[in-house]
Amino acid sequence: MRAVRDQWRVHDFAFVSVPNHHTLQILMKTILCAVVLFCFVLIGQAAPPSDQSISQMMTALQIEKMVDQFLTQMDTGMKTGMEQSLQQSLHGKEATAAQKTAMENFRQKINGTMKEELSFGKLKDLYL
Repeated sequence: MRAVRDQWRVHDFAFVSVPNHHTLQILMKTILCAVVLFCFVLIGQAAPPSDQSISQMMTALQIEKMVDQFLTQMDTGMKTGMEQSLQQSLHGKEATAAQKTAMENFRQKINGTMKEELSFGKLKDLYL
């Protein structure tokens, strides 16, 4: 009797489709893709940035400060690397005053060139 009753329940509710976990995942992914696509369409219709908005963004992100920090770190790293290379090439001997002066002059020349070429003003001109 129980088998007949269970069989009847299966046939009675056979037309009802209960979504399983996999079907829900597919549905959620489809909805997410539609929302992302909609956002990209809205962004694509936005006005191009003005020079003022780019300047404000650069100020808000503190680009000038970041460039200065980058140049300082690069100078420090270059100085350390040059000193290590000089020590390796001298096989542990002490560098002469002339060698130290030549190395410092070269480092200052490179540092000056880098500061000139990577100055905030030149970088800003690239974007404005």
